[in-house]
Amino acid sequence: MSGRKPFFRLYPRLETAYTLSRKLSYIFSKTKDKVVGFTRLARWHNDVEQADIDTFKTVSRTIQNHYLNILNYFDNRSTNASAESFNAKIKALRSQFRGARNIRIVIVVILLECGKLGEFSIFQQELHWGEVT
Repeated sequence: MSGRKPFFRLYPRLETAYTLSRKLSYIFSKTKDKVVGFTRLARWHNDVEQADIDTFKTVSRTIQNHYLNILNYFDNRSTNASAESFNAKIKALRSQFRGARNIRIVIVVILLECGKLGEFSIFQQELHWGEVT
């Protein structure tokens, strides 16, 4: 009896998909050199092409389209996730204040949510809570 999980024997494409996802995860967690990362991603791309699973083809194409930026991750291990998170927070707050008439209040709430109100004392001095502008 092989060491494969029983459902992988029943669903070999599921095993292929699982293997592809684990390989990609390994590439990003263990690779610390841009050239090695490029080589590993190229091999992973070949595996994706052989597997012929549409979802992984989409991921592979995305990596190919943005590979220069992605390869930089292997050298400095940084992403733009914090900027994306900040933008999402601002969008969510903006949607809560659609139609707000006092933009200063909106700005204060954004600064409060981001924990940065103390750094912007100019707004504290200019706020007139009863005023509608």
